[in-house]
Amino acid sequence: MDLKRNLVVAAVATAALFGATAPVGAAPTAVSPGINPGATYYYKNNGQQTDCVSGALCLSVWDYTVSKWKVFSLTTCRIYNVSNWEGDGYWENHQTKEAQGRFYTGANGTGSAWQTSRPWTNGPVAWTPINSVRPC
Repeated sequence: MDLKRNLVVAAVATAALFGATAPVGAAPTAVSPGINPGATYYYKNNGQQTDCVSGALCLSVWDYTVSKWKVFSLTTCRIYNVSNWEGDGYWENHQTKEAQGRFYTGANGTGSAWQTSRPWTNGPVAWTPINSVRPC
C-alpha cells in the first residue's frame, strides 16, 4: 500500500514540475472546493503554471465543476478549514522567513499533521484526508 501511494505521489510531483495534469478517472459528485474563512483563489487550465505570488502558500485542487485547477493563495497566518478537496493536488510555498505550511487531517488544525518544505519549494499532496490547513 505504501509503495502504491509513493508511486502516485512521485507521479504527481513530476506532473507539478512540468505543469499539473488533471486527475484521471470518474469524477466525484461535482461540488467546487471551498475554504473557510474565505481566501483569494483563481483558476488555471491543465498544464499552466500557478503564478504563485511572493508571500503566499498556494494550494491547487482540481475543481470538477469547471474542469480546471482551483488555486488558493493563502497569505494570512491562520487555520483554514477546507471542504470538497478530493484527490491529489499540489502546493507551492512562496512565503518568506522560513514559513512552512501545515496540513491537518482534522478540522480546525487538529489530527495528524504534515508540513511543506522551506519557502520557494513545491510538491504533491493527497487532499482526500486533509480537512484544514495553516500556511505558517
